[in-house]
Amino acid sequence: MNFTWILNNILPVLARIFFAVVVFIIGFLANKFVLKLIGKGMTKIERTFHTFLYNVAKVLLFTLVFVIALSMLGIPMNSIIAVIGSAGIAIGLAMKDSLSNVAAGVLILYGKIFKVGDFVDIGGTSGTVAEIGIVYTKLSTIDGKDTYIPNATVADSVVTDFNGQTKRRLDFNLKLSYDVDTDEATKIISGILEADERIIKEDHIFVRLTELSPTYQQITARVYVPTESFWDVNFDVIEKIKKSFDYAGLPLYNNSIKVIN
Repeated sequence: MNFTWILNNILPVLARIFFAVVVFIIGFLANKFVLKLIGKGMTKIERTFHTFLYNVAKVLLFTLVFVIALSMLGIPMNSIIAVIGSAGIAIGLAMKDSLSNVAAGVLILYGKIFKVGDFVDIGGTSGTVAEIGIVYTKLSTIDGKDTYIPNATVADSVVTDFNGQTKRRLDFNLKLSYDVDTDEATKIISGILEADERIIKEDHIFVRLTELSPTYQQITARVYVPTESFWDVNFDVIEKIKKSFDYAGLPLYNNSIKVIN
């Protein structure tokens, strides 16, 4: 083995390896700087969405550096891109359901359909939003359960956000026997609603006879309450109506007080 052979065969390989390593190190440091700028530029974005975008940018930047470093070793760029593309297609096909959840999660976070802490109904499942992830949305239901709903399901469902407005309408339907004086019943209900300071008095308090069936008569009460007080007012009013009617000797038809949420 002579010196000329080494110059012609070994040194070029070592030089390519050296430059590839230098490019990788420089690219690694540059990526950290760029990612730091990206992180600062997305501080106002929702945390989960911020983390997802940051990780996507991180993968793309380091893949770019890796491809450039490999090309410095003399590996054809087309071959590298073809391998990465094939791997991406294979992974995409294997994880198509998960990717659909990820895509839906991005839309939910970006569109701000609801936020953590909101009480929502998603396709018939109601609860407080505990977490909005990239793949799942976590609801804490009224009965103390944690329900994880795939984001693709969330995106395809009818979503009702009960915290979307500062106030909600609360409806009560009371079925009364025909021997009950509706004027007296209306007066009792109106008094209960007027006395509750949580009920928004600026909005009209509606208490009227609304239905006459062959077996009962119905009084409907409608009021607006602050969203955060909805359930407390709901249960308190039911209790007060029941106690007041019992005290006045006014029977409810089949003990029926229906609340429309």
